[in-house]
Amino acid sequence: MKFFFFLLLLPFAFIFPQEGVIKTFYSNGIVESEITYLNKIRDGLAKFYYEDGTLKEERNYSNGRIEGSVKTFHKNGKLKESFFIEEGKRSGAYITSNEDSSASKTANFASGILYIPPKEEPVATAAPAKKKFVTPAPKPRKGMTYEEKIVASLEPRKTTEADTLPIDPKSGYYLSVQEMPKPVGGYEALQKKLTYPKEALDKKIEGSIVLYAYVNEDGDVTKTEVVKSLGGGLDAAAEVAVFYCRFKPGRQAGKAQKVKMLLTLDFKLPDVNKSAETQK
Repeated sequence: MKFFFFLLLLPFAFIFPQEGVIKTFYSNGIVESEITYLNKIRDGLAKFYYEDGTLKEERNYSNGRIEGSVKTFHKNGKLKESFFIEEGKRSGAYITSNEDSSASKTANFASGILYIPPKEEPVATAAPAKKKFVTPAPKPRKGMTYEEKIVASLEPRKTTEADTLPIDPKSGYYLSVQEMPKPVGGYEALQKKLTYPKEALDKKIEGSIVLYAYVNEDGDVTKTEVVKSLGGGLDAAAEVAVFYCRFKPGRQAGKAQKVKMLLTLDFKLPDVNKSAETQK
């Protein structure tokens, strides 16, 4: 009788949607989905289940669109795939794993595009700077014409500020300028682009990675170079985040310059207790 009453009320859940978590059910009474609504629009955590009640998929919605972490699971409960959606496109680490978790693959996306690390190319060593010879102006003397006196009063050409800046001889990038490059949106925006690889989570690796970023005059990162490594896939995750981050270019006397800069990125393991409370 209770089951019949449940079937009778089930269609009304679709006709008159409520706020909060809305559940749908299989014909056997097992929960099929749990979806969070806000103002009749999907917003928040959504879960989908197999017919035996095992979690099948977990995703996040924002104003009706999938946004944030997405995870799918095998019927045995093991992780099948994990990825992140940002502004409707895959971004960050994409992880796939088989049913017994004996083999897994990791790829990285940026704005929906698969990231393929650039091949290292030999950089030609910059030739030593030649000393610039400046012809001295003639000293004023008796019998000079008006034009010659004007020339004699002029100062010799001065070298520009950029000529005196420290430079990396291997890459030709400046090491220091008046205005160093900065991530668009600030360093917090760069930190948010970091994704935690499964290997690092399993091994509970956390800490800081230090790397060089080569930022050209347009604010694009042309190369990265890890100085302090953590392993566990975190080095690659840091390089991907930096490589696809837009920068405000470095400037000297108002002119954009290519700069080799040092960055520190922090990886901190997620708080298990907070994650559990959020899912509740």
